[in-house]
Amino acid sequence: MKNLHRSVEALQALWASRPERERQALGMGMALLVPLVFYLAIWAPLAARVHTLTRAVPRERIALVQMREEAQTLAGLKGRAGQAPSGTALLGLIEAQAQANGVAPQELSPQGAHRANLVFGTVPFDALLRFFAALQGHGVAVAQASLAPAGQGEVGGRVTVRALS
Repeated sequence: MKNLHRSVEALQALWASRPERERQALGMGMALLVPLVFYLAIWAPLAARVHTLTRAVPRERIALVQMREEAQTLAGLKGRAGQAPSGTALLGLIEAQAQANGVAPQELSPQGAHRANLVFGTVPFDALLRFFAALQGHGVAVAQASLAPAGQGEVGGRVTVRALS
């Protein structure tokens, strides 16, 4: 505290030793410099940030509305999905849904308790999509698919499905 007091006294002595015109010029310079520093260091950055946020708020509101709609859609899908099947129940479900949708796989092999590989020859693409949608309704999703066109509106290939937990 003594050091600060001494420093203030030294500055006052320096100020008093200056001629009156120099003190007036320094005073006017400080009067101009303080508002300029305030504007450049505080006001301009705040104004720029407010402008940026003002432009961002409408976009963020639109994104929020879209996210809420997606959350409602997901909540509806979650409510429709039943208990995920496993083991032989999974294979039975796949066979039943494949038969119901007319897309019988050439091969159906289990890959652990919650996965299965399917190999399709030539099947109608729209029927395959209905088959995947039916599986999704029973808690089974496509984990990986490698399909290739096999004619007009038809595909063939390998698909791995997994039971959702």
